[in-house]
Amino acid sequence: MRWRTENKSLRQKRQARQAAEKGLPPARRCFGYEQGGMVVNEAEAAVVRGAYARVLRGESLVSIVRAMHAAGLPTTRGYPWDRTTVRNLILNPRYIAVRYHRGEEVGPGTWPAIIPEDDWRKAVALLTDPARKSNHGGTARKWIGGSLFLCGRCGTDVRVGYRRNNVRIYVCRASDHLARVAQPVDELVAAVMEARLALPDVAALLDEGDEEMAALRADAAAISAKIARAVRDYDDELIDAQTLRTVKGRRTAELEAVQRRIAAAARTSTLSSLAASGDRVAAWRALDLSARRTVIDALMTVTLL
Repeated sequence: MRWRTENKSLRQKRQARQAAEKGLPPARRCFGYEQGGMVVNEAEAAVVRGAYARVLRGESLVSIVRAMHAAGLPTTRGYPWDRTTVRNLILNPRYIAVRYHRGEEVGPGTWPAIIPEDDWRKAVALLTDPARKSNHGGTARKWIGGSLFLCGRCGTDVRVGYRRNNVRIYVCRASDHLARVAQPVDELVAAVMEARLALPDVAALLDEGDEEMAALRADAAAISAKIARAVRDYDDELIDAQTLRTVKGRRTAELEAVQRRIAAAARTSTLSSLAASGDRVAAWRALDLSARRTVIDALMTVTLL
């Protein structure tokens, strides 16, 4: 009985692998596609495209969740969207018609893509950026300048505080030698940013880092291919489990290092969206707080004297 069970398990694994290599979609329905995975559900696909566009503009998951709720379409299981389900949606490679098996990229899928591959990879890099994970909560994400603006006396970043009359202030994080009322500072920074975005040379920033990004993606693809080859060698009994763990551990560490560099380069996507806009100032005003901080960090250093 044990022998039969083991053989059945091996057959099922082999069939799943063969289905993946043929580019067939997974059995479970994916939001944006009809049952079977070969036909696009246009109403859901529009919501998916909107979610990716918001990520690439630098918007937070919370703002994307609100937009998904406003669309009125629940998840495939009928539940409301939350940050976890939206994040999983963004990270799903089915939207670029790429087939994965056991967490490794196998090859192109046979179903229609909803999102351009370049946009998907940028969005994944942004969401998996370690800096994003370490910057949740606190006043740094609630106000524009917290942890972003610098103290003009010592160069340390500032934090947000309040005076007794509930007036918001920026205070040097290292010492009490600097405190500035925050609202006029924020208004000045916004005015300078809008003037900066109106200048024609902003568009030239789009071209920076394109060659670097292409090279980084090639490196990531090569490392992923090596991991996938090791998995196939293990499936074919060419290597043992210990060798697979060693190879995957080493290559995964290499891949994570490259992905961190990709994430750093992908942060310019918010600026790229602004530069491509017909009205950059209006586009800036439409950004959420997280995206505005990204643009400020890319274009200027704010020092409080």
